[in-house]
Order: sequence, then structure tokens, then C-alpha cells
Amino acid sequence: MPSSTLFQLHHQEALRTSKRLNRYFWFGAMISGLFYAVISFWLIQTIFGSNHWLVDLTNPKIWLPSAAFTTTVLITLLYGYYEARRRYSERSAIEHLAALGGELVRAVINPRDRQLINVVEEMAIAAGVLPPTTMVLRRDLSINALVMGGANNSIALAVSQGALNYLTRDELQALVAHEIGHIVNEDIAIYSKLSAMLYGYYLLSEFRHRKDEHVHTAPEKFWHLGDIRGVSNVSIVISELIGFSGIIMMLYGRFMQAKFAREREWMADARSVQFTRHSEALVMTLKKALALKIHNGQLIHPARAQQHFLFLLYHEAPSLFATHPPLEERISRYGTVAKKEELEAIVFKMRQQMSKSDTDKPQIQHKALFTASIIYPLLIAQEQESQPLTPLDTPTTEHREAAILSFFIYHSTQTLFELRFNNIIDQHREAHCARYLKHLSEVHPLAQLPLFTHYLHDSSPEEHRAIHALRQQIKLLIQLDHEFSFFEWCYYLILRNFLSSSSEQTLDYRAVQVHIEQVLALCASLSSENEAKQNAYYLELCTQCLPLSPQPYTAPLTTPQSRINSSKAVLMLRQLKPIYRQQLRYSLNTFWENQERLTLPALYLRYTLNQCLQ
Repeated sequence: MPSSTLFQLHHQEALRTSKRLNRYFWFGAMISGLFYAVISFWLIQTIFGSNHWLVDLTNPKIWLPSAAFTTTVLITLLYGYYEARRRYSERSAIEHLAALGGELVRAVINPRDRQLINVVEEMAIAAGVLPPTTMVLRRDLSINALVMGGANNSIALAVSQGALNYLTRDELQALVAHEIGHIVNEDIAIYSKLSAMLYGYYLLSEFRHRKDEHVHTAPEKFWHLGDIRGVSNVSIVISELIGFSGIIMMLYGRFMQAKFAREREWMADARSVQFTRHSEALVMTLKKALALKIHNGQLIHPARAQQHFLFLLYHEAPSLFATHPPLEERISRYGTVAKKEELEAIVFKMRQQMSKSDTDKPQIQHKALFTASIIYPLLIAQEQESQPLTPLDTPTTEHREAAILSFFIYHSTQTLFELRFNNIIDQHREAHCARYLKHLSEVHPLAQLPLFTHYLHDSSPEEHRAIHALRQQIKLLIQLDHEFSFFEWCYYLILRNFLSSSSEQTLDYRAVQVHIEQVLALCASLSSENEAKQNAYYLELCTQCLPLSPQPYTAPLTTPQSRINSSKAVLMLRQLKPIYRQQLRYSLNTFWENQERLTLPALYLRYTLNQCLQ
């Protein structure tokens, strides 16, 4: 049975477990009372110096103080519980979230806030509940959300600013559906009750750290008694002793909080899949959160008071006290656990997304990428290459020529007007090129080479002659431009490879060793800016590709003529015997995979050589 259809089974399983947890409060109170009775009885017995505990049970001096202490502890627990319930009900849900930094959405001026409101309304309709008041945690740049209740049955849902920044609409739906699932599962009332229970359990351990908070939790440093040496204030000493005495109940409260919250999270995940019918969106939301957790060290660590309310918890906790299931387990329930390479690609995408301005046009963003010093994860390039192509139309021969020419014009310094003024193109072709240039500017740089290859291989045999004649216009363009950029060279090489007639593939690699070394030197030069590393990469490639005795490494020149010579070297490799050509291609791909992160020119070279060595 597919994992995306198992949500009902998961929901029922978690529901049965959650019902048992409602009895944990009273069970814990009974067990804690028994512990305190035994410990206090033993301490008092030790003070009186008696070793006959059966006789001491009838001695009021022994059991009365023990009973009084145990009763006081239990009364404190119950007082804390009912006092917290009272205080929790005094504030509205909006006030609770405002205390955590939440702000009401600004749908009129903020398009992301407007999208959030639409998503909340959609998921509320899918769940059959009224839409809760929607808020945003502006200072939280992680992927997170929570829903809280308050006075007069008020309910409010808050989403972090990071979730609005990083998530797609489908992923935002999965996140909101998870929180709506908490509402449907009646977790709002249950969580407020749980928080009150925890306040009762934590009250003694927090005696020395009392704060006026509406939801309480144990302090971080609960294992030590505190330094009371040399303290003359008796009240401080007493508060430290009382705080230390609450460790037993605090530990049980931590365990109950973690166990209960984990099961409710499983149930809410199941509800998210139920309401969206899109488990992949939930999985990708969790993967993005996991990527942030691993690669971002500046995430907000919320106070324990908020932990069981949140969609995700980023900092680690011992499994016994963890309020959320591990992200890897939540991902594997509905999908496959992300590998290191995938997480790096996800982080790269999110950082690129944050570096863009909402006002920047895609044309400007894409053009800037050709000169930016960006290192791309290899997986990003592979994803772009596997994306469905989006050609402008099904071109005629004339349109196809204009489409191919537009790739060279895009990377040149010449305008269409200058090309027509210099009689390289006519007015009719200028109009066609303008359409394709506009479309090309909206295509990501990593998807432009596959699109160029598509225009070539989608042509008919009759169109090959027209494309062959187009080479003359491309040469005139390069001469007029006085430049031959690396990206133009890649397009030119793929075009030459496409138009070249099939030659006999019979050459031994030793016959073209100079050309092989020239290509390997180019690969090494694009893998690092450090000349020593370039030399090491060059020697590594020469060793792994074929049994060569290479000449010393020389950095390739970047003049137009040197690039033309490089194209001849690459085209000579097409005449290698298939076994040598396949070995060369395999070794180059292995080299790039080991690099993991490549510059845009290196990715262009990788694609170009793969096309030429097929």
C-alpha cells in the first residue's frame, strides 16, 4: 500500500496512544507522591538514627513529617495545575501569540501575507472548520508554525516569516494543514491542559526561577542544586533546596510532555496528508527544514514553553525528552530521507531565493548569473537538465534559425539594431530574434544549453542545410563583436558537433594525446582559481582518464583564437574508438561528481563535453 494512503492507519494508531496519555497526569502524581513519601521517610528515619522501619511506621514523629511533606508536594502540583488553567484562559489566542512575537497579517500591502490568508482559508474549508485568526512570526526566519487557543474559545494560527520566504504554495498548504490538523484533533484544548499539567509538575523545580509566564517549563540547568555556599540569605537557600527537590516531578513532566507531543505531531502529519492529498509537499517542507537545521547555525531556539506547540523543533534533545519525532523519521514515513547532496541543493535554492528581490525581473536576475561568482551544487544542474523543456513554439525553418542565432546574440555585446545596421541580419530576422531573445532571457542559465540542444536535434534533415548556412552569420557576429565568450564557445562547439558528419571512430587515444591533454587542462582550469590546485586536478584527470604521460600543465588562454583551437581539440575526440571515448566521458563525469559544487562555466563545459563525447 502506498505510504501516502496510510495516513488513516497512522492517525488511528496515534489516537489510541494519545488517549492513554490523558491518564499519565494522575498516574505521575501518584508515583511522584510515592517517591517523595519514601524519600522523606528515609531521610527522617536517618535523622532520628533508627534502623527498624517496621516500628517507625507506627511512630508519629517519623511518618507525620513524611506525610506532611508528600501532601504539600501533591497540593503544590494540583495548585499549579488549576492556577495555570485559570491564567491561560485569561488571555485570548491573539495575545498568547503576540507575546511570542506574532503580528497580524498585512494582506493589503504584503503579497506573501495575502497568499497565507488564502491558504489558511482553503485548508480550513478542506477540514470543515472555521478559519483561525492568522498571524506571522516576523523575527523567526526558520520554517515553523504553531496554533494556540485562549479565552472565549479563540484560536489563532501563526506562521514564521521563514516559511513564507522559503516554501512554495503547495508546501505552505502542507504546513498550514498540519496546524489545522491540530485544531481538528482538538489539540488546542488538550495542549492548554498539558501546559497546565506541566506547570504543576515544574512548579517546585522552577521555584528559584519563577517568572510571570502564562505557560511554564523547566529551566535548562535543572541538574544542579545551585551554588549556595557562602549565601547568607536564608530564603535563597530554601528556594534552592525546594527547587532541587522538584527534580523528580520535573523529569516525569518532561517525559510526559515529550511523549504526548510526539504522538500529536504524528496525528497532525497524517491530517496534513489527508487535507492536501499531497504527501510530497509535506515531505519537501520537512526536507527544507532539515536542510536549514544542518546548514544554518543561527536558527532560533525557542523556550521550552513553546516546544510542544511548534511544527518543528530545530535543536537536538535526548530522545526520551524530545517533544517532536526526528525529522528523518517524519520524512521517511511519507517519502525518502534526503541525502547530503539533496540537502545542499535545497539550501542553495533557498539562499538564492532570499538573495533575489521581489522587484527584480527574471531577465535581470538570469543575466546577472553569468557574471556572478556562484558555486552550484551539481544536483542543481542535473535537476535543471532533467526539467521539461519550454521552447517558444514549434518553429518553422526560419524561426529555428532565429532561435539558434538568438543564443549567440544573447551573449554578445551587440544589439539587434547594430547587427541589422552591419547587414548581418535583415529586418525580418530581427523581428524573429527579438521574440526568441525575450523568451531566452526568462530561461535559467542552466536550462539554456538543453534548450539550445533541443532546437538543434528537433530539426528536420531539410533544416540541417539552413542551420549549416547559419554558421556564416555566427562567424560575422563574432568578428563584429571582437569577443568570443566562453558561453558562446560552448554553443558554437555543440553546433559544430551537431553539423559535423559522422567520421570513422577508429583512432587510438595516443594519436590524439595532445588534444586530450588540452581538454583536460581546460577542465582543470575551471575547477579552481588556485594554480596549484589546477595542476593537481590536471594530473588527477590525466591519471584517471587514460594511461597518459602528460606534458606539464599550462593554463589555457582565453583569446578567441585559443577557444577556436580548443574546439578543434574537442571535435578530434569524436574520432576516438568508442571504448576510449566512453572511458574519457566516464572519468570526466566522475571527476565532476567528486567536485560536488561547480561554477557556471564548469557546468557549461560539463554539458558540452557530454554532448560531444556521446
